[in-house]
Amino acid sequence: MSILSDQEEKSKTKIESQDDDQIEKKEEKFESINLLDDSTLEKEKEKEKNQEKNEKKEKKKKKKKQEKKEKFKTLSESTNKSDSNLSLSSTSSSDSTSEESYENIESSNEEIQKKQTTNQRKPKGSQSHKKEKEEKKLKNDQTDLTEEQKQEMDLERVNKEVETILTRKKNELRWEITVSSSKNFGSGMNKFTLYQVSTKKTVKNENKGQEKTSKNENGNENDKEENQISNQSTNIDTDKNYIVKRRYSDFNWLRKNLVQDFPGVVVPNLPGKKFIAKFEKQFVEIRRKKLEIFLQRISQHPLLNLSRVFFLFTEKDVLNLYKTKLNRKQLSYGIKRLHNQYLEYNLDEEKMKKIPQQVKIWKNLGIIFKDIYNETQNVRKEKEQYVINLAKISYILPRLGENEESQKMIRYCNFVSKKLKQISRKKIKEVVSSQLNFEQSIDDQIKSCTEVENAFITRNKMYDSYQTSIKSENKANTKLVKAKEKGSSNLSQLKKEYIQTMKIKEQLKLQNKKVTAVYINDLERMEKERIKDTKEFLLNYSNSQFKVSKYSVNIWEKIIKSLK
Repeated sequence: MSILSDQEEKSKTKIESQDDDQIEKKEEKFESINLLDDSTLEKEKEKEKNQEKNEKKEKKKKKKKQEKKEKFKTLSESTNKSDSNLSLSSTSSSDSTSEESYENIESSNEEIQKKQTTNQRKPKGSQSHKKEKEEKKLKNDQTDLTEEQKQEMDLERVNKEVETILTRKKNELRWEITVSSSKNFGSGMNKFTLYQVSTKKTVKNENKGQEKTSKNENGNENDKEENQISNQSTNIDTDKNYIVKRRYSDFNWLRKNLVQDFPGVVVPNLPGKKFIAKFEKQFVEIRRKKLEIFLQRISQHPLLNLSRVFFLFTEKDVLNLYKTKLNRKQLSYGIKRLHNQYLEYNLDEEKMKKIPQQVKIWKNLGIIFKDIYNETQNVRKEKEQYVINLAKISYILPRLGENEESQKMIRYCNFVSKKLKQISRKKIKEVVSSQLNFEQSIDDQIKSCTEVENAFITRNKMYDSYQTSIKSENKANTKLVKAKEKGSSNLSQLKKEYIQTMKIKEQLKLQNKKVTAVYINDLERMEKERIKDTKEFLLNYSNSQFKVSKYSVNIWEKIIKSLK
């Protein structure tokens, strides 16, 4: 029995070992199959990628071939006109031959174009040739420039424009300026109004109806000087319309710079500030009109419209970048650098004598306007009190119907109280706004009177400095004469001092002539503006008062009809 059991156990172990071997073989097969699957998947993915790449390459090649064929057609048409040797037979040939012929035609066409450009090339001395070179240089340099360098280039361009205007004799610059589309931004204390300023520069000739390069009766062109003047006008962007957005503080900055750079010139005034209801539509519209008048008057002024500050204000979007640079250096020309523009016009002695009398008139006008301003404030206070009293009456009237005997009157009392409330509510707004606008316009007139006085004071200071320069010149002359008599060794130094004093005297003399000429022109201009402004603000005030009174009269008529 033991032998049998041993044999059975051996047979069992054999069977188990065989089973294990079979299982291991199967597992190895499965593993090999899995490995094969992974490798095949990777290969298939690579094949798909390669196919996509090949398709893209083929598409690109087809596009290039089509583009080459189209270019070949266009070039073949152009070359048929220029060269008879080249023909369109290459299009019917195969792709390889077409590409070769395309290259040959392209090279020949480039040679022809070079010949044509060399034949049509402008002479090197002409202004258009120089202009093209300058434009190319600017385009190449602008990519590598910093913001400061761009600002300096802009300032140089403005200088060139001003210089071309100053050198022009028969042509003048005209400005078309409008202020529009005022919008409020921010909230609370940070709220502000932006105004859109659009400007366009136009050059007008004094000789009406003539073009820049007009021709005479014989068909010949005008003199060289006129042609040079017309060519200089090309430095000015006459066709461009500049649109910028400005705050009230920017307008104030412009005026301050003009006052600093042009002493003795009466700079137009800005509309005054307002702290109550300054964002109402009516007030914003009135301010917009006044700001437009302010810029138009600067543009019409013969000196102020040539200021670089004015050019930058009307052209550049971001003005803060230039404000720091303007604070570092004076960039406006001022009176000293206006190329003796006003020396051409002769100063009348009669007008010179009338200057102090005219200044006295402006002083008296300032006093009168101050009295009107004080009285208008009193009128406004009285009207405000009248409206308040009407409102009080409207609240007291309904109390008449509290008694039993007077209950019949309660309907009438309530009606009258309602109408009085309407008058008080409407009138308080209209009266206050109209009175404030009237006061502001009078205040503007007071400011203009003070500006005339201040300009006269600066003119007198310049005249005093001129007189002191004459005295210093006489002293230097006497010193030099005495030194010559004594034969002193300081003759060379004394001569230098005398020459320097002479130069200072001549400069101050020219400056005084310019200032007086400009001042006379300003007085004449401001007299016309004053008459126009007084008419306008009196008309506006009377219209506003008429509207308020008409509204109140209509309500009083309704009250009378109800009580009858």
